[in-house]
Amino acid sequence: MIESLRGTVVTLESDAVVLELGGVGWRLRIPSGTAQQLARGRAAQLMCHLLLRDDRFHLYGFATALERDLFRVLLAVSGLGPEKALSLMSAQSPENIGQAVRDSDPTPFQIVRGIGNRLAQRIVLELQGKLDALELAAPGPPRAVVSRQHAADLNATLTKLGYPRALAERASRAAYDTAAADATLEDLVRAALRSLQKPM
Repeated sequence: MIESLRGTVVTLESDAVVLELGGVGWRLRIPSGTAQQLARGRAAQLMCHLLLRDDRFHLYGFATALERDLFRVLLAVSGLGPEKALSLMSAQSPENIGQAVRDSDPTPFQIVRGIGNRLAQRIVLELQGKLDALELAAPGPPRAVVSRQHAADLNATLTKLGYPRALAERASRAAYDTAAADATLEDLVRAALRSLQKPM
């Protein structure tokens, strides 16, 4: 089992990173919150989860052990799977996920593509009592509850402006993380453009 990896960031995307250590490049799938803490050319250490799926090994990386442990708990939810679990962690902080489960509120989960009402309800039901051991803190300021239409419109707007799809999606996630809960599409576009102006 690979517990953690420490190396130099050589490639960074919105949902993946390549760490080079000992002359070997390791590709890990990561949530957007982890991606925002990394920078090309800098050293980084990520907590890891190795998954064997479809006769292939998939490596996932997280900034903290808490996030890695939460990912493992999410994998146990029937019908969720690693890709949706990773998208959920990109859309909501661990603290907000814990709060939604405690409140039996599936709404924060439904902003993730592929998670409908039925699966969101299942997440709430199956995670009851399973997050207590993680000792999640009280949530900070809520992330924007962005409708699926807003998310699609934001990505489409950035793409029309000439930004590559992967870069547009990364900027969109950054906008969701910083915008107010009642942010309009125009607010999100401005936040995304500000993030694109920052050095990657």
